[in-house]
Amino acid sequence: MYVITYVRIVATSADTQQAITIGPRVKALRETMREGAISDDVPLVMAGGVWYLRDWHAWLDNPALGAPASQFGTRPLRTRQSPLPQAWKDKLTTLDEGDILLHRFSPTGFYSSAVRTPFLRNLEDRSERQIAFSLEQAGDHTHQLDVGVKGKNFWVMRGDLMRAREWTGQGFEHALKTPDNTLIFVTDTERKVIRKDQTDCMGCLSHCGFSSWKDHDDYSTGYLADPRSFCIQKTLQDIAHGGDTEQNLMFAGHAAFRFQLIIKRRTGAGGVVHKLGQAGIEADHPVYIFLDALLIMLFLKQNHGRLHDDALTLQFLNERLAVYALVLGLGAGLGFHTFPDHAHSQPHQKIHAEFADGFRGGK
Repeated sequence: MYVITYVRIVATSADTQQAITIGPRVKALRETMREGAISDDVPLVMAGGVWYLRDWHAWLDNPALGAPASQFGTRPLRTRQSPLPQAWKDKLTTLDEGDILLHRFSPTGFYSSAVRTPFLRNLEDRSERQIAFSLEQAGDHTHQLDVGVKGKNFWVMRGDLMRAREWTGQGFEHALKTPDNTLIFVTDTERKVIRKDQTDCMGCLSHCGFSSWKDHDDYSTGYLADPRSFCIQKTLQDIAHGGDTEQNLMFAGHAAFRFQLIIKRRTGAGGVVHKLGQAGIEADHPVYIFLDALLIMLFLKQNHGRLHDDALTLQFLNERLAVYALVLGLGAGLGFHTFPDHAHSQPHQKIHAEFADGFRGGK
């Protein structure tokens, strides 16, 4: 039997240059697994904020933890192999620290991280326009709600009655019940979209809080459909096929702001693209891309997949620069335009310093 245990860690600060330490909860988790006769070969998966290997040295080859693994989700999103639409990839380069929200609006009931787009802000605002109610007068619920609902069986606190009247005056004239005996106030357009999406439920989840669908037994969760949530299949289908990134759910981890930092480091004055451009070298030329891929594969095979060790990483970079220098020299000698002679004259260590910096995790 194989068991994979996820250890949720969110490392978000742009200023944090310290390695991610191993907390007592993680060590205690491995001890519990050992007590249950679960092999150390079953990995503890680091999840959340995994960006630079240098941050996780304490987790690697550590006998106290056993086998480690990582859930590497956000950083590959902008690779050429990523299937994300270009608009999604471009949006990721504009994010600042704090632009990602850990929320629980998902119909799955689980927490998830997503870019704080107008779509997500609307869900936040919707939940802010929320008041508790009773079906009979009791306790603090001493006033009958007279806006947004039909009938007189909604009792609320006086302060909430005032808020509800204010929201109604702003155009949020419909009150929708939630499974928690609360009411949220929405516009007529929002109400129609919510009801249509709930009616059009395709059963993509085993349990859906938004539509109250369940895929077995009586096909109902037994709870009222929750208008504070959304149809996850609808929005993910739309954004995956090029829909508006501002009006859909856009997943991203809390370290996504680092994309912008990387681009500034590479394209700004003194960055790798700038330096290579000064040397007459095309940074994304297929020859260099091929060389990088080949060198990495050979080095990983030679060192059993290990690149986290400082000495090995330095050795890799030195071998990489040596190959680059050889290719530059051959190219210049053969008169290739992609390897101009003046590029060979500039110290290749300086030219590729930013490559090394990017590989090791930046400054």
